[in-house]
Amino acid sequence: MIRTLGELGREGSEDILLGVVQGESDVMLRRAALTGLQAFSSPRIGKEILKQWDTLAGDLRPAGEALLAGRRSFSVEWLEAIEAGHVKAEATSLEAIALLRSYQGKRITALVRKHFGEGAAPLRSAREEVARIRQIVDGVVGSPYRGRPIFKQRCASCHILFHEGGKLGPDLTAYQRDDLETMLTSIVDPGATIREGFEGVQVSTADQRLLVGFVVDNGPRTMTLRGFDGSEIALARKFVKETKSLGRSLMPDGILDGLSDQELRDLFAYLRSSQPFLKD
Repeated sequence: MIRTLGELGREGSEDILLGVVQGESDVMLRRAALTGLQAFSSPRIGKEILKQWDTLAGDLRPAGEALLAGRRSFSVEWLEAIEAGHVKAEATSLEAIALLRSYQGKRITALVRKHFGEGAAPLRSAREEVARIRQIVDGVVGSPYRGRPIFKQRCASCHILFHEGGKLGPDLTAYQRDDLETMLTSIVDPGATIREGFEGVQVSTADQRLLVGFVVDNGPRTMTLRGFDGSEIALARKFVKETKSLGRSLMPDGILDGLSDQELRDLFAYLRSSQPFLKD
């Protein structure tokens, strides 16, 4: 029902969806309402979501980020709220930041640079970075218990490991996680090898939405896109203005940036573990 309200996009439905976000305690219902609100452009949506920002924790935060980053007007409101100190820039997903960087304009560009950095080229080549991290991680014991919350912060919005996480990227449970070289290369240089079916696309719509994800269904009348928050959005083809291949993986560069040597060891201890560790 909630999802249908968003897909139909009928006037007035945004009030119902906002009511769910504001008044419901069920996480799945709130997440579905946030996804449904992407179909609407009412100026009050961005303001109301920002009022609820501190309550959008866990699985709700990526859905909130996808909603705000999906429209230029909402993105500006988000950045202005960060600038004013009403919401924090910390812990914003790299996927949302990449989408914010795609908007043009002096003010929005200045705010993105101020709060999220320049997005400059890496100081090391991918090969040098792989060698650096391999030297830190290989043969040194880390703690998978400490690594699990790092995984949840850095990776779980897109990847499942041990039945936990998002569905934007491949499920890592059956991945070659015991092959450190392959895993390091995939993380440090995500565009080096892109699995079939996970090629990133950017879709702009007639109602001025900007979505990034990969196509999970490409029918004659609708296109279904899985966004960076893991939600699936069905778009009528008549509303799709442009579909552009990104020519790269949706996994952003710099996933490991800022981690200390010990945090790297802990993260890879969890990534390479053969069983789940249920304590953060």
